[in-house]
Amino acid sequence: MTTDEATTENQEAEQATVCREFWDSYFRVQIVQTCNFTTKGDLPPVHRTKFWSPIPLSFLAAISNLVTFILLIQVWRILTHSRGSASGQRIAPHHVLFALVSRWERRPKTMHIGLIVFCFFETICHVGITAGQGLHLYIWDQLTCHPFPAPVNGTFTPTLTILPVLGSFLNWLRDGGICSRNWTITIITLTRAEIVIWPLATRTYQRCLRRRRMFFGLLTLFILLSFLLGGIRRMDREMMVCYSKQFRSYCTWDRPYLENLNFQTVYFSFQIIIPWLLILLATIVIVVHLKSAGNPLARRSSHQACSSPRRTAFQRASYSVFLLALLFTICEFPTFAMFTYYILGDPNADMFVWDTTALIFLQIDSLSNFFLLVLTMPTLRRLLQCKTCVFPCKLLSARG
Repeated sequence: MTTDEATTENQEAEQATVCREFWDSYFRVQIVQTCNFTTKGDLPPVHRTKFWSPIPLSFLAAISNLVTFILLIQVWRILTHSRGSASGQRIAPHHVLFALVSRWERRPKTMHIGLIVFCFFETICHVGITAGQGLHLYIWDQLTCHPFPAPVNGTFTPTLTILPVLGSFLNWLRDGGICSRNWTITIITLTRAEIVIWPLATRTYQRCLRRRRMFFGLLTLFILLSFLLGGIRRMDREMMVCYSKQFRSYCTWDRPYLENLNFQTVYFSFQIIIPWLLILLATIVIVVHLKSAGNPLARRSSHQACSSPRRTAFQRASYSVFLLALLFTICEFPTFAMFTYYILGDPNADMFVWDTTALIFLQIDSLSNFFLLVLTMPTLRRLLQCKTCVFPCKLLSARG
């Protein structure tokens, strides 16, 4: 440590006159030997409901999206690598699925792979929320019931250097997962809106997003940006810790680098405000064009443009994306409203109620995705029936 760094840390310790024990999550923990605090702050009461309430719903959301992720991968493998079984052998579930879908639906779709990515980041997001909230509750219990031991020969307890970094990593997974799932469903919805507007795509600009290179290129770009901005946000604060012999307690304070209203405006606009507005616009476009499909003239031109199986697959995919986008628009509105008020209104306002409400709606959105995809995707529903033995696969084959 240089002399300038030591002087700066001593000045910061003098400015932070109140010794506080609680910390959140920090990317880096700096140990300071000087600890000249004059007063000791009391720990706020432990709100166990605040920490426990998000865990059950996020755990269920992680499990349901993990199951959907596995089922979508199996359906994708079945529809791309299916082969006929030899005569006399037992009918496998994937043969039943392959026999029940049209030739058009057997082609691997960009949307299907996009949904796989979407469910993956849904799982990552809720794993981060569940583990992060559990870690925060553990820290509260340690601070209130089992104080950390004093340093021995200047060596601090490893808990002070491990838990804040672990909490920062879990929050980074949560933030990156939320941003990635938001932009994944945004790109899927915009792609479906493009297909609905220009089903024939006779011009180059009418098939930009439906091109696989463009679709996966944009998806990769926004995923990388999501985790990059989330990492910058989590690396923004450094925790300083010292041990006060006067109070026989550890004292912590933090040192921000980039955290200000401008950075928060950029981050929250990227995380929710821009995706929510784009999805709202694309959802309106899909609704208008699907409603116009009921027109006899539009239906007649649709018959001429594509065959019946292709049209059926087209409408089914459009309704699936529409319902996903509609659910996202409704459930993410509290988050959108909260961060819009944070940026345009009062950034110092107490938003505990808004934050709790937004998190609950986020969890409802994630839980509903499993049932929505199962109801709107026949192949996913039939595979789930075979896996859970709800109906024998031979019976499904006979019905098909």
